[in-house]
Amino acid sequence: VVAQVAAAPPTGKTRINPDGTATAPAGAPAVVQAVVAGANSIIDTSYCVGGGHGTWKSSCYDCSGSVSFALHAAGLLNTSEDSTEMESYGAPGPGQYITIYADAQHAFMVVAGRAFDTADYGGPNIPAGTGPRWRSDPLGNLADGGDYVVRHPIGF
Repeated sequence: VVAQVAAAPPTGKTRINPDGTATAPAGAPAVVQAVVAGANSIIDTSYCVGGGHGTWKSSCYDCSGSVSFALHAAGLLNTSEDSTEMESYGAPGPGQYITIYADAQHAFMVVAGRAFDTADYGGPNIPAGTGPRWRSDPLGNLADGGDYVVRHPIGF
């Protein structure tokens, strides 16, 4: 994990675009923009168990593989982590820009007010499919009843 300089609090939310990609809020640090860009690059992939863990580039990603990929794209993670490993990633509690929710069965990430997730909670499901997508409801996935640990990349 790469140490980062503390970021200023966000002044807006990540915007979900009509094509399903997202745009970081204006003025977001470059690292946050890189997380969004990394996530955007895999939103047209499908879901598969273990996807994104053997290699960064995959035709499909699971929950923690997709979060790992986006964090790695910004230099915040050197090797992919499964959801249990993400329970101890970074620092405890919510971040200013990026918050990771992880338990033994699932992981998802909220970036400036929008969820990046493989579970279809909090729509939209654009593009259609089963893989990682941006979700407008940042905490919609909490409806699954998981016992999530809340973490964030240091400084973000």
